[in-house]
Amino acid sequence: MLLDIIKNMLIIRYNRFTFEPRQISQLYDWGFLNNSEEKYLFINENIEVILPKLLNYFNKSKVEYTISHSCNLLVEKISVKKDSFDKLLEDGKNFKNGKFDKKDYNNHLEFLNNNISRELKDHQKKWSEFFCTRQWKNYSSVIYL
Repeated sequence: MLLDIIKNMLIIRYNRFTFEPRQISQLYDWGFLNNSEEKYLFINENIEVILPKLLNYFNKSKVEYTISHSCNLLVEKISVKKDSFDKLLEDGKNFKNGKFDKKDYNNHLEFLNNNISRELKDHQKKWSEFFCTRQWKNYSSVIYL
């Protein structure tokens, strides 16, 4: 069985003995459609969401498959986004728990006090420091997940 991406469609090429009925039902539930050439097509802009689910499902169900170069590129792209997002979450947890450079934070607080006319709440100061001065530059691509 081959997983491929062609013209923004996730395609599963298979023979009729590849899947059990419950597996076909699961594919239908995710939006796959059967065509007359005995391959399933998924026509949706959510390929980035469905592909990891599909691979995980096939691995758990012990369904043998191969992925095309285009699918492999998308899997790598998704993995990079996930790793960046996980790092952002970890950095956010560390910041929330007080594990950050206090000198940089104090410099940022001084900047805020000198340039903003009203008093900010503590969570606003922390958010500003975390996203605007340190993490924004490193993780701006994550915003578009």
